[in-house]
Amino acid sequence: MRAVLFFTFDVSIELWAKTGLLHREVRIYQELIRRYDIEVQFITYGGESDEKWSEFLGDIQLLPVYARMTKRQNKVLNILQSVFIPWFFRNELKNADVLKTNQIWGGWVAVISKWIFNKPLIARCGNEFYDFSKKQNGSRKFLIFAYFVSKLTYSQADCVHVASTRDKRLVHEVFKIPHKRIDVRSNWIESKIFYQMNNKRSTNKVLFVGRLTPQKNLSILIDALKFSDISVDVLGHGELYSEIKDQIKKNNVNVKFLKT
Repeated sequence: MRAVLFFTFDVSIELWAKTGLLHREVRIYQELIRRYDIEVQFITYGGESDEKWSEFLGDIQLLPVYARMTKRQNKVLNILQSVFIPWFFRNELKNADVLKTNQIWGGWVAVISKWIFNKPLIARCGNEFYDFSKKQNGSRKFLIFAYFVSKLTYSQADCVHVASTRDKRLVHEVFKIPHKRIDVRSNWIESKIFYQMNNKRSTNKVLFVGRLTPQKNLSILIDALKFSDISVDVLGHGELYSEIKDQIKKNNVNVKFLKT
């Protein structure tokens, strides 16, 4: 069996590595290869720089889009030319047994591949994309596009994977996808790394594990603790690192960034 994973639009293996996601995201596919002897291919939005992670990926075959196509400076042009990705990877896609999206954003590439090569498609979403875009106060034009992408991807998928029962209800009610085609696959943790220990519990201390991005709301936690004697251990990386560091200094909160 050969599975092809389509990365979120504009996301590369290199970006996964920089944001601390690489080990976690790759682990499940490496385990599937080990247990079931399947083949896995990643279609990423990186270039030749993604190739340096090939050794880490092991038996996962890396297929960077911009090693075969030219990346434009304009994001809209990159979106428009993305419809040709299935053609550039036609040899790999025609030999695939199943296609899967890592997120809904960019799902149109997987849908076009399904149409051309007649392959089953699994649409996976972490946060429900359209709902999340509304919460992020996306522009009206972007919300219309987000709805279209979500509707297209969900309706053409043979199976939709969501992270919660709430998202399952949203996909059913907003996009009219039958319940039987929606599976709840909750987010997971690596229990060999994170497990209950018999050590004495710390007092007046909070542990934050997650990406330093707006949706994780670490800034709210820091604001809440600025007049307390509670300290925070942070395990994670992300785009808001410098901003969070400035906020910590301004509010005089005791925060320690743990090495990973």
